Amino acid sequence: MATSDTQQIWVLVHRAVARRKKLMIGVALAVLGAVVIFDRLQEPVYEARTSMIFDEVAPPVDGTGFNAWRDRDVLISNRLEELQSLAFAQEIVTTLSEPDRARFPAPKKPVPGYDAAVALAEQIDLNLLARPVPNSNVIEVWVRLQDADLCAAVANAAVRVFQERADRVKREGTGGVRRFIEEQVERYRVQLDDVEQALRTYKEVHRITSFDNESREVLRRTTEAEVLRNAARSSRQAAEERLAAIKARLTEQKKILVPSIVDAGTPRMEKLKQKLVDLQLQAMDLKVQSYPPTHPKLQELEREILQTKASLTEEVLKLTADGAVSDPIAQIEKYAADAVGLGIEIESLRAQEKGLERILAQYDTALGNLPEQEFQLARLMRERDVSQKIYNSMLEKLEATRVSEAEALPSLRVLDPAQRPLEPILPRTKLNLALGLLVGALLGAGVGLVAESIASPLDSPVEVESLTGWTVLASIPRLNRTSGGRALIAANAADSPGAEAYRMLRTNLQLANLGKGNRTILVTSVGPGEGKSTTVSNLAASLAAGGRRVLLVDAELRRPVQHTIFGVDRAPGLADALGSNRKLSALVRPSGVANLDLITTGTPLPNPGDFLATALPRFIAEIQALRGGHHDVLLLDSPPLLLIHDTVLLGTLVDGVVFVINANRRSPEGLQRARSILDGSGAKVLGVVLNYVEPLASYKRYYGATTH
Repeated sequence: MATSDTQQIWVLVHRAVARRKKLMIGVALAVLGAVVIFDRLQEPVYEARTSMIFDEVAPPVDGTGFNAWRDRDVLISNRLEELQSLAFAQEIVTTLSEPDRARFPAPKKPVPGYDAAVALAEQIDLNLLARPVPNSNVIEVWVRLQDADLCAAVANAAVRVFQERADRVKREGTGGVRRFIEEQVERYRVQLDDVEQALRTYKEVHRITSFDNESREVLRRTTEAEVLRNAARSSRQAAEERLAAIKARLTEQKKILVPSIVDAGTPRMEKLKQKLVDLQLQAMDLKVQSYPPTHPKLQELEREILQTKASLTEEVLKLTADGAVSDPIAQIEKYAADAVGLGIEIESLRAQEKGLERILAQYDTALGNLPEQEFQLARLMRERDVSQKIYNSMLEKLEATRVSEAEALPSLRVLDPAQRPLEPILPRTKLNLALGLLVGALLGAGVGLVAESIASPLDSPVEVESLTGWTVLASIPRLNRTSGGRALIAANAADSPGAEAYRMLRTNLQLANLGKGNRTILVTSVGPGEGKSTTVSNLAASLAAGGRRVLLVDAELRRPVQHTIFGVDRAPGLADALGSNRKLSALVRPSGVANLDLITTGTPLPNPGDFLATALPRFIAEIQALRGGHHDVLLLDSPPLLLIHDTVLLGTLVDGVVFVINANRRSPEGLQRARSILDGSGAKVLGVVLNYVEPLASYKRYYGATTH
């Protein structure tokens, strides 16, 4: 940006601050007032906070085969969605006491079909928020309402409801498996009793209790195979029970999770399932032959089984990703992992069952070759041993289920219960006031700059001279409004920019033959507030400081200020002389400034306009008499030209007229009219004084501070 452009911008800023200060302050105060009113009218909003931590636990039953792993982000996302759901808010409403529900604001005229419970739930849903604490299993919950007590009550109710929902879900998830195991325990207990009774009866009747070692080994292997088959069947049924519970929950949500691993497949999946069956068959054959788990062959088969399961799981998930399953909801992702794992496990258990059934068929053939009595004894002993082992296994699993279920329930703990908030969070009075002050200041500055740029003040001498045809004698910088002697810048602050400007005015008037051909000067303006009285007093002081003997006559009978500027009494003065036979020269008094005398306006008049019109001939005669006195220069402070017609007449009686213009008031029409009036009257205009001009920064730096 060019230096001249920067200078123009700074000039505009300085002008706006100096000339539009009241406008800027007014806009800022208006904005600040609007903010205060807004804060007063806004209902206070309170906030109560609480936090919960989730302790993840192991699955309730070991060996059921479903995948218990959960992705933390998915779980947290699911819980957040649940906390902020309308259904959750409706449960909160049911747990609140009747007095608390009555504290909610209700419409004065409910619309038809208005449901208070639904309306309360919607209010809670709208004002209940939750967010996770990073890198933890903690969720913060806060409630914002206009009632401090109700705010804390709703927050604590939300925690209670969530705990109850979590416990209910866990009970529903484990209850089906536990009930299934309980049914199996009872079934095998009855079966064991029946078989033992049958075995005792058979031995008593046939008096046979044993058979050879080879048959005994076949019986042991047959019993072991049947126990393993029944265990696999029990585990498969438990897994199917769990899968059914998951599908039932998905059905409630009207979503389809994944197709059953049995119902959907690809050629590769079929090959993997067949491979899994073969591997399971080989492993079961080794287990029946009492191979220890650490045997290399059995360990190798277990590794291949795990690898085949992983490949089968990958294939199923690929199938769901290819479009077989639509799963856009985070909650369903958790169930998908469970269902896929359960499907693979169920298929694996079925493979075990098939393999064990083949082994049993082989051993049954071997046992069929025994004599009839030994065969029946072997059958009964096998049934007894199988039932006994299964019954013991089911008892252990039932106990583990109960213990795990009890341990799983308290997975949610409250860290910090909600407390009654002491102060509202809205409105944020201090922040709003600060922002209002900032916005008001910026807006006020903007309005001031725009107003200043639009106003385009007449502070350019070239523009004034072009508009009026009058010479600009001086440009007086803006000065602080003061009273009394401090307004005499030329006398009391000789080193100031203002004093220098008045000296410039004095010099230019001297060049116009002031004191010789132009002894009497009338100072006037277009209208009030142009600064003519301050200008004429400082011009008089500057001329007196230059060695001229000056007489200043205050002819502004309506709004006189010269007696205030010089600190003298107003009366007696001009009005007293014109209203009597006293000579005006007799009322000349010292002003307190060397070489400067003063005639004040005198006693206040009830109707200055009529008085001056009546006394004008005598006033003219007195002015003529003063011209012949011992003063070098006679200065008259007159009323504004466009307001008082007598000023025009006075202008024709003096040697010259000095016209004062307020640079901040752009009034080309007024200036042109004043010029027309003075030109028409024959008055001699010596020039124009531009008043209230905003000095440039360089001008200020050269002269120092501009306050006086």
